[in-house]
Amino acid sequence: PLAAASEGALREARDVAKSLAMQQCDAAERQGLQEALRRLERKRHASRDRVAKYRRLEKDESEKITVFERLQEAEVKFGLPQVQLDLSRGCALLGTPGAGVGAAVRLSFDPDGRLAGAEPLAELSLRREAARAVDEDDLGRLLTLAWHRLHAGGA
Repeated sequence: PLAAASEGALREARDVAKSLAMQQCDAAERQGLQEALRRLERKRHASRDRVAKYRRLEKDESEKITVFERLQEAEVKFGLPQVQLDLSRGCALLGTPGAGVGAAVRLSFDPDGRLAGAEPLAELSLRREAARAVDEDDLGRLLTLAWHRLHAGGA
């Protein structure tokens, strides 16, 4: 009987040890799963924050678009000049709403985006002004002068 009791106690001790080992494995697995859950929750919160940020940016950009559209409508209403930069063809097109293109200015830019060359129509007599615009990297001034020449009868 003592040997049987001893063997039973040994078996129970092994079962308890096995049970403890399984509990430790379960606890380690649970801890790993909880950490994975925390990481996923952080990612989810970060994703929500990014979504909110991009929605704000989208709203801001939409408001800017609305403002620019209103400005364009006012420009058309008041007959202000339109300038279209066609960088693929290397030119600026000057015109008025409904009247089409009045003149084109050939353009070139250096790799840094600075104005490297500008050739308005010869009839506009803006060679010196074009050279100055290139020196000062001031395309706006040159286009304004070209517009005035076009509409002052200087062409």
